[in-house]
Amino acid sequence: MNKVIKMEIIRTLHQIRNKSIEFQKGIQTIAFIPTMGSLHEGHLSLIDYAKMNADIVVVSIFVNPTQFNESKDFNNYPRNEKFDITLCKGKSVDIVFIPDKDEMTNNLTVKVYEDELSSYHCGKFRPGHFEGVCTIVLKLFNLIQPHIAIFGQKDFQQLKIIEKMVNDLNLSIKIHSVPTYRDVDGLAMSSRNKLLSVKERQLATNIFKLLIKGKKLFDYGEKNTTQIAKMILSSIKKIDGLTLEYIDIVDFDTFKKIDKIVCKSIIIIAVRVGKIRLIDNLIIND
Repeated sequence: MNKVIKMEIIRTLHQIRNKSIEFQKGIQTIAFIPTMGSLHEGHLSLIDYAKMNADIVVVSIFVNPTQFNESKDFNNYPRNEKFDITLCKGKSVDIVFIPDKDEMTNNLTVKVYEDELSSYHCGKFRPGHFEGVCTIVLKLFNLIQPHIAIFGQKDFQQLKIIEKMVNDLNLSIKIHSVPTYRDVDGLAMSSRNKLLSVKERQLATNIFKLLIKGKKLFDYGEKNTTQIAKMILSSIKKIDGLTLEYIDIVDFDTFKKIDKIVCKSIIIIAVRVGKIRLIDNLIIND
């Protein structure tokens, strides 16, 4: 197989489609990692995984305006295209796809929505969010035609919704998930972490500590999900600067809420640290 040596930056839909066709003709497997840029070590771990599982690695950088509820949130989302390109080059990514916002979203009247898993948790607090995610991700899938697409487990609800979309629409793409990448203090890597002040960054470390407390309660014998959630809620109320949006325990495979932990499950949480919204999760009973 002929391996691409020099990283290419592609900015038009026509060019990425032609490049995909070229790879398909060469019988090369394509791994795709959709991102909104502001790359960090978590994204780089996805790239490492992709390189071990495919011939060609494509990373997209696109801050998707259709998944934001507020224009202010969209405008404030951290961006650093030059740095992102440098990181991708350092990881020997084959293609960095940076589409134009207007070309991706103008006259977009056909949309994709999932009306079960997206109706609660993040979907409840961010109406229309997952519709925007699914629509653009499906568009990227159609343009790039990857064999596998790789997502981090930090955005667990998003992961499950994308899996459902691929299954329900019979897309010939295999979704792979990679465990959440954490900083040394346990905070899940997120582009939004860059928006935190020094004090807020320190406060945010409590999120993972709360999840660990919940898991320990289960390890000590508590199977009732309500009791575990209550303990975490009680603990978070004692921490000034953190505002709980939701805490729940769901089945790992179905993402359905459960009352008792009898199989592989996951604690999911959304917290506002000051004005910055962060999500995290932790697998229990693995």
